[in-house]
Amino acid sequence: MKPLITIMLCLLYAIQACFAQADSTHIYRVSDSARGWRQVSIAILAGYNYYGRSGGELGVTKKVVANTIDAFSGGINASCEFFQNKSWFIGPKIGVWGAGGVGMGCYFIYYTNFHQSSLQFRPAIGAGFDRVFFFYGRNMRITNTNFNNVSKNMVGINLFFDVKKYKRINFGRQSQYYH
Repeated sequence: MKPLITIMLCLLYAIQACFAQADSTHIYRVSDSARGWRQVSIAILAGYNYYGRSGGELGVTKKVVANTIDAFSGGINASCEFFQNKSWFIGPKIGVWGAGGVGMGCYFIYYTNFHQSSLQFRPAIGAGFDRVFFFYGRNMRITNTNFNNVSKNMVGINLFFDVKKYKRINFGRQSQYYH
C-alpha cells in the first residue's frame, strides 16, 4: 500500500510540474487592467477516509478561494471523523488546509471510543482546489500511545459544499513583470 501511495503522489506532482513549466527566455508583463478576486464562504465538509477500514467525516469550514496569477484555496475547519473497529469511535478534529493543485494540511484529532482516547496530530499532503481535497495523512500519537484503533496511515477525500458566500472581492494589481 505504501509504495502505491508514494508512486501516486510522485506522479501527481510530476503532472503538476509539467503544466507549471514556462518559457523562461521571455518576460511577461501583467497589465494594470489585470484583475484578481477573492471569495470567502462557509461550507459543509463531507469526507471519506480509508485506512484499511472505511470511515466518514462531517463538519464545517471557513473557506477562501483566490484567483490572481495563480489560483489558491484554503481554509480552517472543525469536523468529526467516525469509524467502526469492533465498536464505534469518533475523532473531533480541527485543522487548516491549503491547495492550489498540490495541497497540504495539518490537523489535531481527539480519537475516542468512550473508554479510552488519544490526541493525534496529522500532517497531510495531497491535491485539490476549491470544492475537493484528496489527501494522504500520517497520524502521530501525542497522548495515549497504546490507542491502536486508528492506523498511522490514512487516505481520504474531502468535499466542500458552500452554504453561505460572502461578498466577492475584485481587485486590480500594479504593473509587474515576472519570468
